[in-house]
Amino acid sequence: MGERVLNCLWCSGLSFSQQSATFVQAIQCFQAKIGLSNESSLRLFGKLGYVETSRSSIFNEATLQLQVSGEVKLYLDKQADTLRLSKYSVP
Repeated sequence: MGERVLNCLWCSGLSFSQQSATFVQAIQCFQAKIGLSNESSLRLFGKLGYVETSRSSIFNEATLQLQVSGEVKLYLDKQADTLRLSKYSVP
């Protein structure tokens, strides 16, 4: 889905700065999946404001989410001009 959104933005005729701002405005939450044995990362993400939304005993991992609102939204809006959108590829 993310690549589809980026392709729509690139074809929209918007400047890069406008594309970055539009992309940032579309973000509603960040999600992380962390192994239950990785207690350091679970604590770190908790301190960053992430909340555990589910736990899988099958995959032995927790799903944490950070809702993008309030201070997080303001921070991302301020940073939109400094973002660089690029395609991710595995070497």
